[in-house]
Amino acid sequence: MSRIAAFEPGAELPAGAEEVLEIAETRGAPDPRMARVLVRSSAGVEFLRYWAGALYEGDLPHRLKEIVRIFLSASQGCAYCSVVRSKQGAAEGVNDELLLALDDINSNPHLSEPERMALVFADRLKRGEADDDTLFAELREHFSEAEILELGLFCGTVVGIGSFAKLLKVVTWDEVCSIDPEMIRLRRMSGS
Repeated sequence: MSRIAAFEPGAELPAGAEEVLEIAETRGAPDPRMARVLVRSSAGVEFLRYWAGALYEGDLPHRLKEIVRIFLSASQGCAYCSVVRSKQGAAEGVNDELLLALDDINSNPHLSEPERMALVFADRLKRGEADDDTLFAELREHFSEAEILELGLFCGTVVGIGSFAKLLKVVTWDEVCSIDPEMIRLRRMSGS
């Protein structure tokens, strides 16, 4: 059960809440369940606006960001974020087959080289091992400096909000795995 409930129908919501709820409903990410919790706060509404921009706009392809987001979420043990799929990501080939092969980034046949490099960076950033000139040289082989900045900001946001989303328990691993048994493999990858 969620530690903070979603807004009650008919409740007064902060300005802009309807807009971000509509984005969540039509695009699939951010997840409408989490959006209905976060819009209880004006800061939550502003975060959801930022998040929609980070996920759907910018220089990096949405597919790359969607793969990184789900990878980081699963590796943090966040069942909620691991099961959320944007409709655009699904249309761009982000599917269970690709995601379930993320336990071996280097041999995943569904990844481009830039996607593979983004995942290496995301994993090293999450583990606190990204302060490495060689890593940045490898990033520059695939990304401009503006894209590296976007990737770093995106990964930092995913790790931070993912940690908080996990605490809220909007969806548990048991619920996710009962909906989609294949997610048990993602659960094992996360060590949860």
